[in-house]
Amino acid sequence: PEPTNFLIKCNASVNAVDKVNRNSPLHCAVLAGNVDAVHILLEAGASVDLENAN
Repeated sequence: PEPTNFLIKCNASVNAVDKVNRNSPLHCAVLAGNVDAVHILLEAGASVDLENAN
């Protein structure tokens, strides 16, 4: 969670998506099973409505 908190403090977009799979940070946290990062991203306003390429 420390890298997640650091990026949020640096104003990184919690809703940015990658160019290949269109995964957001929330998608990546869920896929990695990182529950702490999921909570941090949701508290920071990550959208639960973004769709990836799958």
